[in-house]
Amino acid sequence: MAPTLESIATGELAPRPEHRDAARSGEGLPWLGEPPPIDPDRRYGLAELIDLAQRTNPGTRVAWERAREAAIAIGLVEGAYEPMLAASLMAGYERAVFPIPEVPPLIDSNSFSAETADLVPGLELTWLLYDFGRREAAESLAKSRAVFADAEFNLAHSEIAYAVTVAYHAKVTSIERVSIAEVSAAAAEKLEAAVRSLREHGLATDTQLLAAVRGRVQAQFEVETARAAVSTTGIDLLEAIGLAPDTRLEIEFANEELLPELAPRVETLVAEAIGRRQDLAASVAKYQATQAELRLARAGRNPTVTAGANVSIPLVGFDVDGMGWESVAEPWYGAWVGISVPLLDGEITDTRVRMALASVAAASAEIAVARDRAVREVWRAYNDLATALRQRSVIKSLLAASEANFESAMASFDEGLATFVEVDEARRGLADSRLVDQDSRAAIRIAAANLAMATGRLAPPTPRESPPAPPR
Repeated sequence: MAPTLESIATGELAPRPEHRDAARSGEGLPWLGEPPPIDPDRRYGLAELIDLAQRTNPGTRVAWERAREAAIAIGLVEGAYEPMLAASLMAGYERAVFPIPEVPPLIDSNSFSAETADLVPGLELTWLLYDFGRREAAESLAKSRAVFADAEFNLAHSEIAYAVTVAYHAKVTSIERVSIAEVSAAAAEKLEAAVRSLREHGLATDTQLLAAVRGRVQAQFEVETARAAVSTTGIDLLEAIGLAPDTRLEIEFANEELLPELAPRVETLVAEAIGRRQDLAASVAKYQATQAELRLARAGRNPTVTAGANVSIPLVGFDVDGMGWESVAEPWYGAWVGISVPLLDGEITDTRVRMALASVAAASAEIAVARDRAVREVWRAYNDLATALRQRSVIKSLLAASEANFESAMASFDEGLATFVEVDEARRGLADSRLVDQDSRAAIRIAAANLAMATGRLAPPTPRESPPAPPR
């Protein structure tokens, strides 16, 4: 059975179900949990590295928190249409002096004073009963934004998986290049030893010996260059995972060659990409959100019906000119229903409608752009993989011919039938063929990863648990 694109691109990584329905509370979004400790004595395969990156990379947490925020916002919209109950407590004191006509002996003063003290506890209930479409538009907007955030969340995981896959294959390529350089260096040392032996018997010149020494030193330099590339690609892999550059991480990879089978028609993969790509899902969700914004803006012209009730038991004390305090505590209560109709708002609503119409048009264009980009990326990745597979058979023949040529040249050189220049040229040709062979295998792996990403096959992670709640 031929391996799939996913097995070539991500090793044994099994397909993971797409996350579609986040819990509206924001607590049910998929989270892979806290990253496990790195075992320096363990070798990690690509599937394990992707899982580790999805737990470790800060981009995962950012996307998760944004999706969580959008999910919680749905409850915020729903709560705005529930009854609102508020308790209140007011206390006050007031003293006033009023003029009066002086009438001796009945009234000896031309003024009198009055004091009041109040303590008023109360409850007030308000309820938006109907708003002629605003609620439905607001809920649709919040849900569309949540779907958009979910798609961005899934896309972030896919991008992290792709980045780790590319970095992993780059490190594997650098490791394989070290092996190729070491084999070439060993061949250069063998050739130098043969030339030195011939020189001792007067069958080779000093120029040939110096050329052999130069070839051996050059080959050793290429080994060190390849080893340096291993360090560089290792740092790139750690960065893609989200680990510190000084983390000791060993990788595991198989040397056997895996060649995927391409779909007979690229149109099949294009249709698959249209249905699976998260950037397209995000574009559609954004378009739906802009439509909800338009409905919400238009609903701003509609009336609203509101009901309310209140009850309080004020405790009121009253004193006139020091004659003594009198108090009363009787309940006050009332209820009402009102309708509000917007008449003039300085064209604020009309402006919001025009802005929403522009957003709808832009979001619609973005869907077309995203779809065209997906089609182009699938065609390009399909063509790259098909080209790499076709080149592979030719490169195998090139490598076999180069190996036979070098072995024949060495045998002829040992018998004195070939010159040093011919043998050294054969050695370099073999080294170049091995590099081309390695590049072709790397090209297949990268092209398979590109096609898996282009078709949306790098699926989001499997939900496991929710991360700890952030500090308030």
